[in-house]
Amino acid sequence: MFKKLFKKNKYEMLLQKGLNFAKERKYVEAIECFDKVLENYPNCISALVDKATSLYALEKYVEALECCDKTLKLDQNYFDAWYIKGIVLAVMKKYEEALECFDKALEHGSTDAAVWFNKGSTLNSLGKFDDALKCFDKALEIEPNNTNYWDEKCNALADLGYTEDALKCFDKILKLEPLDFMIWYNKGTLLIDLKDYETALNCFDKALKLNQSLPSIWFNKGTTLINLGRFEESLEYFDKTVELNPNQIQAWINKGNAYKELKKYDKAITCYNKALNIDPDYEPAKKAKEEILSLDSL
Repeated sequence: MFKKLFKKNKYEMLLQKGLNFAKERKYVEAIECFDKVLENYPNCISALVDKATSLYALEKYVEALECCDKTLKLDQNYFDAWYIKGIVLAVMKKYEEALECFDKALEHGSTDAAVWFNKGSTLNSLGKFDDALKCFDKALEIEPNNTNYWDEKCNALADLGYTEDALKCFDKILKLEPLDFMIWYNKGTLLIDLKDYETALNCFDKALKLNQSLPSIWFNKGTTLINLGRFEESLEYFDKTVELNPNQIQAWINKGNAYKELKKYDKAITCYNKALNIDPDYEPAKKAKEEILSLDSL
């Protein structure tokens, strides 16, 4: 009796060791621990599910699914296995199958906000934005301060064309996470679509104070300045964009367009040529260059 209890405690400790490795993102070491448990307890559901989670993190999706299926053969009601299987299938772009798994997880009693959130994200991927919104709202009822959930809700609202509601969502996130540069960036991008360029500019300024390494922030600020007719000012932002990403073809074109508006046609041609060096068949660059070459003032 004592030996049996000792052996069981030993493998419970090994299981915990695997979980600790997984928390540290040492997934290979975690799987080794789970495998040692499964050698002696092949029907240990916890070890199978935790192994599936680590395999998923290592992008070993087929093996992760095998662990989930083994778990569900042992216990069809184990909602964590349905949930993890759903996540794996969603990453594999098997969205309909993933939805079935999330529904099974909810059917079998899961109250985890993450299940609703991932179901919503999967519906988003299928273009079912209205249904996705309902799921995000369910997730937010459980975790009202989760900024990831708010962010996905913003995206769904924007995709549906509910831009004002999407902006309110961004403002909600920024109250929770005012230093999230991506939210400032996304809000600014949405404001460009609304042609509210001054407010968009303020958002990009906020984003750049927090992160100066993302080319798209510099690019969008430059584009916003062009929309405001501030062509000279826009140039430094396109310069920074192509410094960070020399192959950002649209930055070269926009820079050329700014020079064109400033009547610096030779510099505009240089920019369009840079774009054509990246893609010789890129029609916007070819057309822009042809328009300048046709000008009498060149």
